[in-house]
Amino acid sequence: MTRKAATSSPTAHGATVSYPDFAALYETRHGMFGGGRVLWDDGAPPAPAADPLRLTDAEWRAKRKGELADAAVDKLVQKVIDLEADAHKLRQRQTPEGSRVLTADEARAYDAYVALGKPETLKTELETGKAAVTERDTLKRSAEIAAVADVAKAKTSVLTERLNLGELTAKVQGEGDTKAVHVFDKGGKDLGELRTYADQHWADYVPALFPQGGSPQGQGTVVTPQAGAGTAGASTGPTGYAAQVLAARQAAANPTPPSGGTA
Repeated sequence: MTRKAATSSPTAHGATVSYPDFAALYETRHGMFGGGRVLWDDGAPPAPAADPLRLTDAEWRAKRKGELADAAVDKLVQKVIDLEADAHKLRQRQTPEGSRVLTADEARAYDAYVALGKPETLKTELETGKAAVTERDTLKRSAEIAAVADVAKAKTSVLTERLNLGELTAKVQGEGDTKAVHVFDKGGKDLGELRTYADQHWADYVPALFPQGGSPQGQGTVVTPQAGAGTAGASTGPTGYAAQVLAARQAAANPTPPSGGTA
């Protein structure tokens, strides 16, 4: 078998290493004319390069050690400096414990919040504002209930208590002779005229709610017995009995003359 002269190649350190020509790695298995040349490893194809993403930590370290074994010292020093610089930048970007990274929108919202003032000042102003709004709404509702109570001839305090308890509102509907107060639920549904609704749902409170007997605007009418009316249906209590006796005595002292006759 014929061997070619050895060749040489410089390393990363600048040294020259001699090695035989790759043709010397071949041999004839069956003599000079016994077929084509084959590799010493019985002709097996070279192993594929390992996927860096599939290497274990130990395999990766061994691979890198082999790759850097013949590297020049100045290149290794520069690589170490670059790695340390990258590590320093990463440490600066690392989120401290107990904190969080904000998105761009969150960062803008946070800057706007900080510009409003200190948190304790904002809390005080917010609570003061809520109290003012609550007071305003309470006064406004009280004025509205007082207005409808005047139309319905109802007592404002009783009407306020009943409406608040049921989360209801009362509004004046119609104009002129058709004007009447109606009750509405919190969804805005008309539950009907106030006096009718009160008779159906607040029967025990009607005397206190309408101390004057209601109003003529569809709120019901109170009938007062006239003087001289018959005693039918009158109270059977002591007061009613005394009234009956007094009426009988007056009738005996002043008898009604016969129709068409003379006294």
